Amino acid sequence: MIFRSFQKCAYILICALFISSCVSISPEEFKSANFGEKPINYEYDIKSLMSRMLKDPQSALYSFGEPKKGMTQDGWAVGGRKYFGYIVQASINSKNSFGGYTGAKRYYFLFSEGNVMEVTSMINSGMGNILE
Repeated sequence: MIFRSFQKCAYILICALFISSCVSISPEEFKSANFGEKPINYEYDIKSLMSRMLKDPQSALYSFGEPKKGMTQDGWAVGGRKYFGYIVQASINSKNSFGGYTGAKRYYFLFSEGNVMEVTSMINSGMGNILE
């Protein structure tokens, strides 16, 4: 009985931590955030980054969205730092080891402080947002 009670408390605590770890930004923080300059060569930068990750980067087919202001945030366990910049959504269809196309997959890339980062999992998990 005590163990079940402990399980319920642990479950509630874990859910509360997960919910509180989602990204939020106040209007004041948005106004004072430094998003940097809108990236110009974002297509080239994304292709360059993905060429190190794909099995056959020369055959990859890309479709790009426009850069939009956005942010991501580290988890609370590593300090919760917020990264402001421009997020670009891209669909990438690439070949697998057998030479067949896998179907287009959606990716998100953050351009911040002169760097480009693939942040798809952060966006999908609520640890990042497109703000425009």
